[in-house]
Amino acid sequence: MAGDEDTYNELAWLSDGRWLAAGRLHLRGFQLDVSIDLIPPDGGRSRTIMSDRLLRSMCTAPNGKIIYAKSEAAPNESDANLWEIQIDSRTGEKIGDPKRITDWADSNIHGWSMSTDGKRVMFLKGPYGADAYVGELTDNGTRLVHEFRLTKDDADDLPTCWTRDANALCFHSYRSGGPGKSIYSRSMEVRPSWSWQALRITAARD
Repeated sequence: MAGDEDTYNELAWLSDGRWLAAGRLHLRGFQLDVSIDLIPPDGGRSRTIMSDRLLRSMCTAPNGKIIYAKSEAAPNESDANLWEIQIDSRTGEKIGDPKRITDWADSNIHGWSMSTDGKRVMFLKGPYGADAYVGELTDNGTRLVHEFRLTKDDADDLPTCWTRDANALCFHSYRSGGPGKSIYSRSMEVRPSWSWQALRITAARD
C-alpha cells in the first residue's frame, strides 16, 4: 500500500467498514506531504481525500464524517483547529466542501476518541511550542547533562543538524513570518549573546 517513502500514522474505519481512513506522510526529497487516504480492505486502489501539509491528525465518526485537526498558516502554525468533511462510505467520494468547526488560538490537538453515537469527540487540547535544547552526553553516551535552551521565542524551532565544525547548530523555523520555513544557525561559542544567521529559504507552504 505505502511507497518506499510513505508512512501511515493514524488508522480508523469508516462506519460500514468498506474503507480504512489513514493519515499518510510522504517524504519527497526535502518536502513532506500530508494527506488523508481511504484504503479498501481488499487491497484495491487507495483514494486521497485531501492533501495539505497543515493536516495534523484525524478520526472518523459513525455518520461517515472525518473529523481532522489542521494547523493555521504561518506564523500561527502552532495553532490547530477542528474541521470536518462528509464521505460517501459506499463510494469513498467527498460530499461537499470541508467545514471548519472551531476557531481556537494557542492550541494543539491530539489523542482523539469518538463517542459511539458520533455526537461527541474527545481529545487533548493545549498550547504547543518547539524549541531547540543542547546538552552534553556523559557516561559513554548514557546520560545527558548541562542542558540549556538554545532558542527563546514564540516560533517553532526544530533542530536539524550541526555545522561541519560543530560550532553552530542549524534549525528551521517560521520566525520570519513568511510563507515558508527559514533555516538558521546559532553559534555555540558565544553565550548568551548569540546572533541569528539565516542560511536559506526552503519551499513555501501551499
